[in-house]
Amino acid sequence: MSGCRFSKIENPYVILSFSCALSIFDGRRFGHRPHLDRFLQICRPLVFYTQNDTLNSEERTPNFSERGEMQRTHVPHDILSELERDVRYHRSQGEYRPTAVAIARDVGGRVLLLRSAKGERPWGLLQGKVEKGESLIRGLRRELREEANINASEVLELCYVNHLKTHGRRRDGFTKGKRYYYFHVACLGFPSIRLQFAEVCDYRWLWPRQTLHFIAEKSNARPEKRESMIRALRIALCR
Repeated sequence: MSGCRFSKIENPYVILSFSCALSIFDGRRFGHRPHLDRFLQICRPLVFYTQNDTLNSEERTPNFSERGEMQRTHVPHDILSELERDVRYHRSQGEYRPTAVAIARDVGGRVLLLRSAKGERPWGLLQGKVEKGESLIRGLRRELREEANINASEVLELCYVNHLKTHGRRRDGFTKGKRYYYFHVACLGFPSIRLQFAEVCDYRWLWPRQTLHFIAEKSNARPEKRESMIRALRIALCR
């Protein structure tokens, strides 16, 4: 560890002890990935960086918004560009409303589920519409902040994209339904959740297997929406 400089915690043994404790507590939460490496990958922007880091300079330096929130995105630029073109196309067609969805996990690996305060109050993943002129990532971060008070996060990957028809009345001028963009998001630390009660009435942090079982058996979302969430979760949690 002599080649490291520490920006937050001066003693490296604090990090090693904490990460090893997490690995012992639940060694299966990250599948076949090395637990310590995964822990450091998630916590590196908040804790320390190395002089010989293999990341490029853009990824090595965390980005901060005007609110002081730490924001990093690991989705390749070419994929983001394709996604933005997809969003513009579907917005221009006026059929499916672009909606960003977060498979949000804390440093222990648990997944955040929210219960909607509307309609039949179904359980599901954090989600929200992407406003006109707003990028997918910016819309995703805004929903994380507004619905759950999650300010520091890393967008790790795009997991799944699909669209579903909406039964009943039209929303915001879109005639058919919603187009969902599922992102795997790592929360930095253990967020202090504060809900926007007009939108969300309850929340739970669940382990991956519990999450899949809960969505399949106990969520009262529409069957096609449940299937969509389960497919995205399996992609995010089983790699």
